[in-house]
Amino acid sequence: VNLEDLAAEFRLRTSATIDRLEQLEKMGRLSGIFDDRGKYIYITAEEMADVAAWLKSKGRINRADLVAGCNRLIRLNPTAEDKAKLEAEALTAAADLEGES
Repeated sequence: VNLEDLAAEFRLRTSATIDRLEQLEKMGRLSGIFDDRGKYIYITAEEMADVAAWLKSKGRINRADLVAGCNRLIRLNPTAEDKAKLEAEALTAAADLEGES
């Protein structure tokens, strides 16, 4: 997701949005990475487990192999099921964060 678009959706500054995403990661509610193009790439628990298992089976690898493996294991375009799950998690996470404020 584009961080600026996400910030606009919640009427936040981009830096505040990044802080919220990092809070959600620390709480174990989200997992993902920030890329160098200003996007947050959500990684499901299943995808994270697949990447971890792949890394354990491969052992030591180079960066090119890591990128190729992650591109194969992580979906960059969410399915309809993924989108519904993300929306439900976003509502729950927003409610949790509102309660902490």
